[in-house]
Amino acid sequence: MFANCLYMKPTITIIHDTRRTKISGKYPVKLRIIFLREPKYYPLGIDLTKEEFMMVQNPAAIINVDAATKRDLKEYKLQCEAYVVKANTIIDKITDFTFRQFEKKYYQNQRSTTDVYQYYTSTIASLKENGRLGTASNYQSSMNSLKAFSLRLSFKD
Repeated sequence: MFANCLYMKPTITIIHDTRRTKISGKYPVKLRIIFLREPKYYPLGIDLTKEEFMMVQNPAAIINVDAATKRDLKEYKLQCEAYVVKANTIIDKITDFTFRQFEKKYYQNQRSTTDVYQYYTSTIASLKENGRLGTASNYQSSMNSLKAFSLRLSFKD
């Protein structure tokens, strides 16, 4: 049985986490990776309503929306697809998959960007991985407060 595990590939899905509503009334979109029946969730920094997520997943369902909203929904779809491609690329390069190896490679390039929220997300994931849940919760609260101020924030700002 364990010999077969070496050849198993994790499954990757984009999900809409509707367990908890954010202050904005939207729900986070996450990357779900399942390996050996163990799921792990990775936030993408995208929050959508149930209707918006449905339209992102099924572009044919985009009706009765203005041009700006349609453009935003298409951008969200492209972002989601890019995260899936990035995850698949990383997984393909890992010979013996573990979530720890995946997370190390997945978050390594994000720290070099100028986006504050990507840095927060990376730091929170690292803290959770190390069992520092209280500190991770504090970082999450801090990030949520900043997002109430501005949805896009760079270190330059």
